[in-house]
Parts: sequence; structure tokens; C-alpha cells
Amino acid sequence: MPKNKNKKNGGGRPVTTYLPNGKKDYSYRSTWKHKFSRARNKAQRGGLSKDEMMRQYGRFPKGKEWWGPERDFAEWKVKWTAENPPP
Repeated sequence: MPKNKNKKNGGGRPVTTYLPNGKKDYSYRSTWKHKFSRARNKAQRGGLSKDEMMRQYGRFPKGKEWWGPERDFAEWKVKWTAENPPP
């Protein structure tokens, strides 16, 4: 059985949405949730871009491994949400 769950059950990749002119809809990128996710990814890597991280560590952080200056994700989340409150 494949790993991806059936889309009807909410699993797997989200379905790509398109605008009436046929182009992809990238409006999700301006949402608070997306910005939070991208900021978390970068903070987990210690503020490094993917290229810088690969040069320094040679791999991605594993699981809950945290390379940022904060102690862990919970500490970073409190700090980030204070600076960037949700709408």
C-alpha cells in the first residue's frame, strides 16, 4: 500500500489551485501560517540557507534536532509569535 493517503481523507500533498487565467495561485505564501512555517524551517537550521547548511553540516537537521540559538522549538515559537502576532 502506498505511503500517501487518499486526498479525500486530507492526507498527502495539497491540491494545486489555479487562477482563472491558468496560472498557479501563490496567494498562500502571504498567509501567516506559511510565513511561520518558513521561519521555523530556517530557525531550525540555525538561520542558515540550505546551501550554507549543507556546506557547514553536510545534512539537514534530523527530527526534532535544533541548530538555532534558542534552546528548542517551543522557546523559538514564543519569541517569534511575539514579534509576528497572528492576524
